[in-house]
Amino acid sequence: MKTRDAQWVAGLCVLAAVLRFSTLGVQSFGEDEAFTVLLSRDSFGGLGDRLLLEATPPLYFVLVWVWGQVFGTDEAGLRSLSALCGTLAVPAVWWAGRALLERRAALIAAAIFAVNPLLVWYGQEARSYALVVLLATVGFGFFARALGDENRSRALAGWAVMSALALCTHYFALFVVVPEAAWLVARVRPRRLAVFAAAVPAATLAALYPLVHDQRNPSTGWTRKWTTPDDEPLLDRVVQIPREALAGYAAPAGRVFATVLGLLVLFGLVLLVTRATPAQRRGAGIAATVAATALAIPIGAALTGSDSDYVLTRFFLAAGAPCALIVAAGLAATRGGRLAAVALCALSLPLVVAVAADSRYQRPDIGGAVRSIDEGAPPRAVLVIGRARQYVEAYLPGVRDFPSAGVRVSEVDIVILPLPGRTRPPRFVTPRPPPGFALAQRTVTHTYATLRYRPATARLLTTDDVTNALVDLPAALRRRVSHVVLEFPARRAA
Repeated sequence: MKTRDAQWVAGLCVLAAVLRFSTLGVQSFGEDEAFTVLLSRDSFGGLGDRLLLEATPPLYFVLVWVWGQVFGTDEAGLRSLSALCGTLAVPAVWWAGRALLERRAALIAAAIFAVNPLLVWYGQEARSYALVVLLATVGFGFFARALGDENRSRALAGWAVMSALALCTHYFALFVVVPEAAWLVARVRPRRLAVFAAAVPAATLAALYPLVHDQRNPSTGWTRKWTTPDDEPLLDRVVQIPREALAGYAAPAGRVFATVLGLLVLFGLVLLVTRATPAQRRGAGIAATVAATALAIPIGAALTGSDSDYVLTRFFLAAGAPCALIVAAGLAATRGGRLAAVALCALSLPLVVAVAADSRYQRPDIGGAVRSIDEGAPPRAVLVIGRARQYVEAYLPGVRDFPSAGVRVSEVDIVILPLPGRTRPPRFVTPRPPPGFALAQRTVTHTYATLRYRPATARLLTTDDVTNALVDLPAALRRRVSHVVLEFPARRAA
């Protein structure tokens, strides 16, 4: 590595780390993160049972459990593992780019990885996505080197190991492993080395199959389709992929930014076709084959009309490296392209900052909602509307099901959160108080609403009282109360 390149890569790593680590604790845990929180606070022996309720392989959860014992299980502690992975992905994509393209293109790809709003979002989420991006990116670097002439056996071994680890992190790493394996078997000689390397991730999938079967078993695990909560049409979700990949999920003037960023990417693709060298186009062509196949596999499966609908933007994150390298190859071709690359990265930064600074573009603030009711004295009942029970348990330890015979409480709190797929709480009419209770406080913010009801003295609260109190809410909200009617001691997680 040249000294100047090393300085650029180091600087980009610092920028990536600042964007990810500096605001790790700003947002509350998301609904999916709540599962990670509960798992990390459980005993190590309890991992197996909890994994049956997941739809993800075990590697990340084993690592985050160990990580949580050292760095804590609050937002900053658990998310710091993903922030580290997201930061390390920057030199990883540069390393992959140097094997496939020239140095300027590799640096541009590293810059894109450092500031991309979607990668920063998942670099601040206690889920497996940042880790699978890192492993898949390193695997892509080994894949590119295996197509060369030097140290082919070592590169194949590295690709096999990284691909197996990526599959143990997220099943949808399969989308990039399959085209890479097919390319290696078709192009690498002697072929037996490539076949042996491809057999490693294949054996990994075979070993994971019993877990996949149990996770999909209706009696033990999940059975739902992997679609958006509102079951959006397939075409809408396909169209969302480039927009969200460039501009993230939500930001001020997000559509405008996504359009401008898309035009800069299109400019890079035009330069790739018209101005890049043949060697650059060959390298970008390899990356394009992997990226296009990674998109085609799940879209093709969804078009069959089966339950195999896996078309969501986050499921394609493992293809981030080849996608970034395609764009970088074109932008590096001319001076104008390099200026466009600067603009692409510069326009990404305000989107990242806006998410960190404005709660309207963040995850639902269950932490803020809990803090707004945390002064109450036990025993009290909390009814959470709009999210699953595990989301609440991440902030309210020691919860238990509301007893069928009722419970004597000194306070009833109703927390209304955004419905899945939304960022703001739904509009609602303030529910009538249970018998003997009166509304003591009403708080409505961009991300949650809380209602506190108190009696003159502690009273018995029954399930009928709860049902009658919620009758004024829209039916869509009443349906979301199921399984989250809780009674707990007034304390929250550290």
